[in-house]
Amino acid sequence: MPLSAARRPELVPEFIRTMPLPDGPRLAVFDADGVLWQGDIADEFTLAMIEAGHVNTGALWAEYQRIFQVDAAAGCRFLLSFYQGWQLAALQPHVERFWQAGRRWNLPVVETIHWLVEHGCAVWVCSCSPTEFLKPALRQLPIERLLGLEFELDDAGAITGWPVGITTAGQGKADCIRAAAGDRRVLLAAGNSRLDVAMLELARSVAWAIEPDPALLEAAHQHGWHITRDLKLAPKSL
Repeated sequence: MPLSAARRPELVPEFIRTMPLPDGPRLAVFDADGVLWQGDIADEFTLAMIEAGHVNTGALWAEYQRIFQVDAAAGCRFLLSFYQGWQLAALQPHVERFWQAGRRWNLPVVETIHWLVEHGCAVWVCSCSPTEFLKPALRQLPIERLLGLEFELDDAGAITGWPVGITTAGQGKADCIRAAAGDRRVLLAAGNSRLDVAMLELARSVAWAIEPDPALLEAAHQHGWHITRDLKLAPKSL
């Protein structure tokens, strides 16, 4: 079922409908995994690729998890090494097939994105996942820009296993957004984990902690940010 068939405009939270809308360029930024949908795209896709035998580094999965727990940004970078030697054109069909299984979208977040765009606000998604794994979401939602990990390519166009630019985890999310935003004000920021705290601190009007982990929950209480639990989920949609 397409996501458009599950639309529920009445699910836009009241604190979104009543927030100030200042003049000038407006920007809202959202994390992806656990915010737009349930689950983690990078992990789920990589496990599927390992299970199918397309990625022959399954023995490194435990090492990836160990690194991520110690240093999330380093873990995100390490995951890119699973795809060393791949051409982006060869990887894209696997991403498309993965997305065909559907996602469970967080409907209040989906409706908030539509509401923001209708009220003159550009929406960006800033994620720790590689942007190549997230691009199908651009067909589902009015997202202007994806910010995430970018694969470095060698002279032959193959993935080197290293990232290009800022690692979009923790403080890197805020740094990446600032570098790209120019004179746009970050009106709203929404995330679900400790890796989103610095991004939420950019918000001028609304910082939104969505089903937050303990670290983000603590920060949300300290700053008086909006907290939402038990989101209404759509049936699995493309």
